[in-house]
Amino acid sequence: MTDLSNGIKRGIAFFVMAAALIIFGLPLCAHADAYALLSVPDSIGRGGEFTVEVTFSADGNIGTIHGTLGYSEQDIEFVRSQYASGGGGIVTLTAFPQSPSSELTVTLTFRALRPGSSQITLTNGSVMSPDGIMLGGGISASAAAEVSGVADDSDVSQVADDSSLPDALKATLATLTVSEGQLVPAFSPGIYDYTVTLPHEVDYVGIDAEPLGKYDTIWFEGSEYLADGSTLRTITVTTPDGAVSNVYTVNIIRLSENGSVESETEALTDSTDGSEAETVSLTGSGNEAAIQSAANSVSPRPKGRNTSSEAQEPETMHDKLMPILIAAMAVIVLLAALLAVRIRTRSKNKLK
Repeated sequence: MTDLSNGIKRGIAFFVMAAALIIFGLPLCAHADAYALLSVPDSIGRGGEFTVEVTFSADGNIGTIHGTLGYSEQDIEFVRSQYASGGGGIVTLTAFPQSPSSELTVTLTFRALRPGSSQITLTNGSVMSPDGIMLGGGISASAAAEVSGVADDSDVSQVADDSSLPDALKATLATLTVSEGQLVPAFSPGIYDYTVTLPHEVDYVGIDAEPLGKYDTIWFEGSEYLADGSTLRTITVTTPDGAVSNVYTVNIIRLSENGSVESETEALTDSTDGSEAETVSLTGSGNEAAIQSAANSVSPRPKGRNTSSEAQEPETMHDKLMPILIAAMAVIVLLAALLAVRIRTRSKNKLK
């Protein structure tokens, strides 16, 4: 009788352990390997700008990456990146690949402030698949920027703000381009709202921009992948001291398969004073006449516009499988109970 009782206990323990392996083991197996590498130039001169490349790699196609870069703000300063924002020693990365790929590189521009070795460290890196499945988390990497004592012509102690720009052109863009279609109206620094209308076949649009102020920072928001109807992209330009900030909006309209717009959308135009500002080009440096012409026709942008949006957290593999696994656990427990009853019944029959 004791042997039978021990057999029942061992059988129940076996089923419980199997259920635990199913529930906690499968989500772990869904995590593929992912890692990141940092690359910096071999030679960096004091006062010069240099690029840092952060390359994420995974076993499967990458949907999005996140991470945080830390650095010494006394040694180097963050200048700009299409997929990063921050400053003061911390920069946040968020990027999406332009096409299906298992590798994604984010490029950031920094400026060397003083000679020496400055460590740049990636922490809390994560890689998600296009379906929202975690491919890798807790990713870290580091690299050292070696800055020599050879200085550029510029004085790095100067505040990173072009004092020659009129107030109306501070924190504005010099160029704004889209990879597909055309901006309506045509780009001008003093026009902040644009519309791009595209056929249904186009499902991706990249946006590129350069600030008019040499040291202004740019932050892009919004998805590069298009849904049917309207997709909103914003470009925020901020002066180095953070005193002036302007937001450019690009409303990208993807037509339906029959060529119609699903929701009635009016083309966005400049709402400052109704007059178009003349285009400022960066093809020639020091084009004071063009800058002054734009300044004469640009009105300050109204303040208080809120373009921030909360990003929806993607559903993880664990969340998707949990209802199925709970049901499986219930079935296993039921089978264990039936097995225990059957063993007990046989033991009673043998005793009779």
